[in-house]
Amino acid sequence: MKKKKIKNLHVRVSGGVNVSGSPFLVPKMFDCIITNDEIGKTLSINDGNVQFTIPFEQIERFLK
Repeated sequence: MKKKKIKNLHVRVSGGVNVSGSPFLVPKMFDCIITNDEIGKTLSINDGNVQFTIPFEQIERFLK
């Protein structure tokens, strides 16, 4: 049986934000959007104010 590819997956995760060079991490919930389509693979991280979109192929080798 062929494995189905994920096109878009939204996952809520708890993480932390370092604000203005503070030595402390402030707890924060993030919406992580994993996209895998004909254009490529991306990981988008949204904290409700800012969203970062990262081309996964550029960091994939470091996560194996």
